[in-house]
Amino acid sequence: MSLVQTSIGEIVEVDPRQQTITIADSAGRHTVKISSDTRIWLDRTKLKQMNLTGSFADLQVGRRVEVKYLAPERRDVAEWVKVEIAQS
Repeated sequence: MSLVQTSIGEIVEVDPRQQTITIADSAGRHTVKISSDTRIWLDRTKLKQMNLTGSFADLQVGRRVEVKYLAPERRDVAEWVKVEIAQS
């Protein structure tokens, strides 16, 4: 079993009620829980600016994200999510 630490893909669904996002990546679609301990970062490297702390509201359909899993073998809860921000 592969213990992949992170996934990079596009958000295809957001469920604020359940605090989950569904991402589509090379392995397909999967849903990830965003817990109160999940750190969310706004990745602004394409803008040549420093990353900022984000929130669940920044997790929007169509945005590209990198997700690091709390338990890589289960890939169900995010330790952190980095959201790509391409424009200001």
